[in-house]
Amino acid sequence: MTNLASAVEFQFRQEVPVEHITRPSIPQSDEFVLRLDISPGLRDLIIAYLRDDKLHDNKAKALKSQHATTRYVNLGDLLYKKSYSKSHSNPYLRCLGLEEAKKVMQEIHDGECGNYTEERSLTHKAITQEYYWPKMFTDAKGYVKRCPQCYRFAPFSH
Repeated sequence: MTNLASAVEFQFRQEVPVEHITRPSIPQSDEFVLRLDISPGLRDLIIAYLRDDKLHDNKAKALKSQHATTRYVNLGDLLYKKSYSKSHSNPYLRCLGLEEAKKVMQEIHDGECGNYTEERSLTHKAITQEYYWPKMFTDAKGYVKRCPQCYRFAPFSH
């Protein structure tokens, strides 16, 4: 049988079929995949200092926020943290508030392309997508702990 298969010469096709698609196969909508809103917090104090040189009334908080602002830049109405990593193409990470961070974690962790990653991977993916918020790792750890699928299927230690 093997001799018979090797004796027959295989014919390669000389043409490549090309299909022209006139309309998208996936319906497109005008909505954004992820809508982010800016909520008040520490970001507002940093933006106020960067934009108007306004400091907090408390001297200790004023010095702390003044020192912290050296790591941030205000571009337009958005706050960015300076990133010194060589792995990023953009030197700035967009600073998110708590609600925005929850939406980003939800989209990365269990969104359409989410794969229910652990907290370190979740934090790394958020930074790779050029997002930043204080206590990223702690928030990601808490989010993964509250995920029912991760809780149910996580490795169990005795």
